[in-house]
Amino acid sequence: MTRARLYVLMDAFERDVRAALVRFVVNEIGEEAALNACFERASVKRAQDGTSGDANPITEYLDMREAYDLLNTHRSLLPSEYASEVRDLTGHLDRLVAIRNRVMHARPLAAGDSDAAVSILTQFQTRYWSEMKRTLAQLVADPSWEPLVTVQSDAGLTLHNLPLPDYDETGLVGRAKEVADLVSLIKRGREPVLTITGEGGIGKTALALEVAYLIADDTSQPFDAVLWTSLKHEKLTANGVRDIAGAARDIVGALQPLGRALDDDFGGSSRELASALEGLRVLIVLDNLETVGGSDFATLYDGLPDTVSYLITSRVGVGEFERRYPLSPLSRADSLRLFNDFVRARRIAGLDRISSDARVQVVTKLRNSPLAIKWFALAVEAGNDPIQLIRHQDELLEFCVRSVYDSLEPSAREVLGALAVLGRPVSVDELVVLLQRSMDQINVGLQELMRGSLVRRENASSPGDLNLRVVLTETATQFLSRRVPPDDTVRRAVLRRETEYRATEERRASDLAERSLAPVVVRSRTDADAPTAQILRQALLAGKAGDLDKAFKQVELARKLNPDFWEVDRVEGYLRGQAGDLTTATACYRRAYEHADGEDRAVVAHFFAGYLARSARDVKSAIAYADEAHETLKKADTAVALGTYLVWAHRFSEGVALIEPASVIQTGKARLIAISSLAEAYRRWAEYARSEERNPLLQFRRAEKGLGIALAALESGVSDNRLRDTGADCAVEAVNGATQSITIGTSIANLSEWLDSLSRGLVRFVTARRWSQLLNEILKLSKTKGCPAAGKRLAELALTIDQQSTAPVSAEASGTGDASMIGEIVSIRENYGFIRHPAFPGNIFFHSDDVNDRDGFDALHTGALVHFRSTSSDRGPRAIAVARS
Repeated sequence: MTRARLYVLMDAFERDVRAALVRFVVNEIGEEAALNACFERASVKRAQDGTSGDANPITEYLDMREAYDLLNTHRSLLPSEYASEVRDLTGHLDRLVAIRNRVMHARPLAAGDSDAAVSILTQFQTRYWSEMKRTLAQLVADPSWEPLVTVQSDAGLTLHNLPLPDYDETGLVGRAKEVADLVSLIKRGREPVLTITGEGGIGKTALALEVAYLIADDTSQPFDAVLWTSLKHEKLTANGVRDIAGAARDIVGALQPLGRALDDDFGGSSRELASALEGLRVLIVLDNLETVGGSDFATLYDGLPDTVSYLITSRVGVGEFERRYPLSPLSRADSLRLFNDFVRARRIAGLDRISSDARVQVVTKLRNSPLAIKWFALAVEAGNDPIQLIRHQDELLEFCVRSVYDSLEPSAREVLGALAVLGRPVSVDELVVLLQRSMDQINVGLQELMRGSLVRRENASSPGDLNLRVVLTETATQFLSRRVPPDDTVRRAVLRRETEYRATEERRASDLAERSLAPVVVRSRTDADAPTAQILRQALLAGKAGDLDKAFKQVELARKLNPDFWEVDRVEGYLRGQAGDLTTATACYRRAYEHADGEDRAVVAHFFAGYLARSARDVKSAIAYADEAHETLKKADTAVALGTYLVWAHRFSEGVALIEPASVIQTGKARLIAISSLAEAYRRWAEYARSEERNPLLQFRRAEKGLGIALAALESGVSDNRLRDTGADCAVEAVNGATQSITIGTSIANLSEWLDSLSRGLVRFVTARRWSQLLNEILKLSKTKGCPAAGKRLAELALTIDQQSTAPVSAEASGTGDASMIGEIVSIRENYGFIRHPAFPGNIFFHSDDVNDRDGFDALHTGALVHFRSTSSDRGPRAIAVARS
């Protein structure tokens, strides 16, 4: 029910109350006795009005509540059935009087006022309510009747020029908390500028008006005046967007309603307004301020007295002056209530009969927006198809979003476009990675989008993740999909980077699962760290490729994104160590160690130990950190690391005891590292026997052990250059130990068998770093008095292998024997493979058809030694006559 219809109904009831008071009480006992304590005040009012009792009964100067209470006081004078009714329904008067005052005094109606008033009044059934019953019957009979009434706002407690609200039919639905918050903030007075922000149609104006009326009627009178002005110059109707005639379009025009509320002769200048407001506590309400710039408001703010406070509504805010109060869409329950109340109040045929589920779908499709809900209902009332309205909301979206979108800076549009393509909540860090823009650029764009209510923040879903994510509002999503042509170039670029981002994250997770302590693996505390972790991984890869400048730039970006993340310092420490900047590297590792805790601190301790041992040459400190890491993590990697540093500190037994089990349980590259470390431990132990213990036999036995470990791995196909070099180093120490033992007359059991076994694997070391030294040691052994024949055969073989490694290869070589070469299979595929030989730096190809082995191609495996001859093909050298050696 509209305010005008409710006005005539309440007025009719009030006239019935006064008529009964005159008829049954005043006419019986006189005015003074009838009015009792109210008589003097009513008499003064009548005298001031300049009318006599005959012209205007004194009851006209009573409030409705006073008149009704007097009926109760004189119930003995009333007809019995009427007296009982007055008494029984007195409990409803508080609610009815409050509604009456809002209707009569031009205050915003509360939700449910119309229904409550009708419900209460229809309970008055006796024949003494003739005016009320007649009026109610007319209202029911003619739903389109809009009485011509003039509702004048009373001055109230505070001077104001507030307009009548446009939400009388439903009252302000679902904003009780927001109203209370804003009233409290305004009365507290700590922020002179409060701005209600939100997307178009969300209900900012209605909320501001409700708050302004409450401030104006506040009995504590926090302000001398509450002044309203609006820069809204268009409105959305059932038939589209329409201009508002005479609306202010700039800040100068907005000053007119403010000044004229104080002085009808107001000239219009801000200086004149400032003079009029001097010394007054004033709340100025500026509605729809996004139509002018923040700089215009700044000029107004600077020019008016400090005693002025401001309540602003704007889609984008005004900048540095304000405290923003973001307004969200209504809850689903409140949206349904608004829809139901509005449809019922306007008696919209068709919508009043749809199911509850259909109503939920409607308000959901309308994004729980008050303006959208009312626009939809009015458009249906005007004869539009509701299904088509839901499907095609172009004009609504234009009204709500276009002005904000058109004013966006390029950085904001880029972020907006990316969010539209991604279609999911995204963190600032992810946007930095996906858009390849600086954090400052992303933040500037996001701030503009937040001010324009085009994006909203969401809390992270995973526990412990404090990082906020941004996502498009539903209105922005609809606007972009329907009203903004997609940029295919931007869309493809964002999707490509998103795919790369996901693939990289999968690789990072896989690396972490397979070998969590590899240098290139970066950990994350929560999902929020993932973008930073990817950037740090790129930094490590750049460092590995030798591009330290790029690596440090990536670290700098990661630090801006996530300054308290310990991995940032850990990775920088690793890279600084690579660059030889030991002072900075040490400081970075210490910061990482301090920032991390629990298992993360143990991870830092592991890497810090590696840096201290290898770069800073501080083995003692390295052992302390490595021991802490292993005590917490108890991984094979930490065992190998701690064992290695113990070996370097000449604590060989302890070191080998840690490394040996790890070399068995590890797989893949980790196993290769463990095996190499174990062989290296025995080599160092052998070297210690030679240089410190002066025991060549012990030197031989320890080096023999290390060589056996290396050869076993190489023969099984587990190999890399480090293991090959370590095996060669062990061979050097073992041969040297054998030579020294023979020289001093110390017998070595099974020496000939060992020399023969070395012969079988010798070709594996021809590309090793210390091949020349190994060759020299073998030749020296062969010339030592007492050297067994196996040593001389070993020397001949070593010379042959060395000659093959340096002599050019004849493409026509054929046959067997001296023309044959010995190499190592380094790779086997389905029907082909590659052989390592020093004459072929890039390895030499062979096909399964080229295999002469009695057990065929399937008998070959990575690490196997083979005889072969070489020939040429259109694709380069090719091995033929391949057979196991």
